[in-house]
Amino acid sequence: MTNITEMGINYLQKQLNKAITAACITFCFVIKNTCPLVGAADIRIIFALFFNLLIQTDMETCDLLCEAFCGINWMWYTIAVVVAFGAGAIWHTFLFAKTWARVFKVDMTEKPDTANIVITMLMQVLATALFGLVFFVLTILSPWLAVLVLVGFCGWQKGTLKFRYADWKTFVEAACVEAGYTFVTGIIFILFAWI
Repeated sequence: MTNITEMGINYLQKQLNKAITAACITFCFVIKNTCPLVGAADIRIIFALFFNLLIQTDMETCDLLCEAFCGINWMWYTIAVVVAFGAGAIWHTFLFAKTWARVFKVDMTEKPDTANIVITMLMQVLATALFGLVFFVLTILSPWLAVLVLVGFCGWQKGTLKFRYADWKTFVEAACVEAGYTFVTGIIFILFAWI
């Protein structure tokens, strides 16, 4: 019983560490963009101090994470989000609209609520932006790591679809539409981060 308890505590601690890391990175990003006199070296020191106080980790880890986050070219990131969102529009309307509607049982004859569409599109832009941020940071750390994570994520996504569709043909179509789009979007972000 203690092993299960220890595993649960370790899992919660890792999740807390991730949340603290995200908060520290966000804090440093806000400081960097609101205080023009603060340089990248100062940001690394601030990040390391906060991170070390909260998690007691080594300076190299803090420096690596902060350098990856501060190394993002925000202009290319913004362009990549727009390109990926545009690719999604093309993917789900022109290329795979009929397949997507049939596989996911979407009634295309029903007129959707305009407010619902706006909220859905805003959530999609936010999700696309967060997805892209992950791949921008990973590409800065290692392009091969970013590709490996993308392939793993697409494999996981494809695997979860298998539980939803017993029919092999429907599963393959769903995987091509969903995991295919995820792969294309991930490649867009990796290429733009590599520029």
